[in-house]
Amino acid sequence: LIIGLISIANPIFVDKKYNRYYMLSEELKNYEEIDVQVYGSCHAYTSFDSLYFTEKTGISSYNMANPSEIIPATYLRMYERFKKDIPKMVLVETWGINAYQTYVEQEEILGTFELNIGDIPFSLEKLSVIKEYESLDRLEENCYMIKYKERLVELSINEVDYNYSFEKAAEKYDPTSEDGIYTEMRNRFEHKGFKANPSEELLDYDVVQAKVNDQDSLKVEEDMIYYLNKIIELCESNDVEVIFYRAPYRSSENELKKVNYLTKFFEEKEIPFYNLEKEIDYDYATDFFDYEHLSAVGAQKSTDFLMDKILMKHNITLENTF
Repeated sequence: LIIGLISIANPIFVDKKYNRYYMLSEELKNYEEIDVQVYGSCHAYTSFDSLYFTEKTGISSYNMANPSEIIPATYLRMYERFKKDIPKMVLVETWGINAYQTYVEQEEILGTFELNIGDIPFSLEKLSVIKEYESLDRLEENCYMIKYKERLVELSINEVDYNYSFEKAAEKYDPTSEDGIYTEMRNRFEHKGFKANPSEELLDYDVVQAKVNDQDSLKVEEDMIYYLNKIIELCESNDVEVIFYRAPYRSSENELKKVNYLTKFFEEKEIPFYNLEKEIDYDYATDFFDYEHLSAVGAQKSTDFLMDKILMKHNITLENTF
């Protein structure tokens, strides 16, 4: 009963002004069935163009990725989505696995980035995820009734909080901005979750990118492997096919070593994993937005590659759908 009451009241307390996670969560309520669902970090929503994919194939898709999302949060978002919408396939981008505790320390990635699961309804599964990180006070960061309790004390909760809509929030908080969070999210919604970046010339990308040998391997942390396995199990139990992939971005040697570890890990499990940096010949003059993200041009190349893998896996042509 207590959990039920919290689940009803919790969303009201959300500070909705610049909350990408809440905005996306609310937008996705408009979609009942999505055949190809894309999960991961900002490297996902800048590398897979769902609208382009759907227009080319006729297969429904949506890019559900969030900035700086680590794999426990990805698992929980998939777990919740699958309760009402079982896709045919999911694509999982792997920054949230191999970036953990390499160039980003655990305290920072769980403190600055948080788990970002506050908008997900309370459940025993969610509580079990939070419990994994209770030493870092994850409960307060992911229970909006606690995190934003000052909003009630200060009487700053308003009509948007009780009757949220993206357009109403944009009008109230950011009526004139051309480059703020609302412009970004509006563009993402128009492109089914994809963020179309302009191109920048990064002619030195290949120089600044770290290099490791294929046999150089660094084991991924156990708690990340734990949730990676839970994603695989979740997909298997719901008869959902899964493809994992890594989008290109400037990486440390440790990250690239972990990519090699993941390559062998997925190979042993006979699950597709594609390191797009090795699979695709990107043009550093057009295909990148910055050192960490692809441009719309580069994303189309990535989408074409993954689209071919999806169609080949199902032995279908562009004239057919799932």
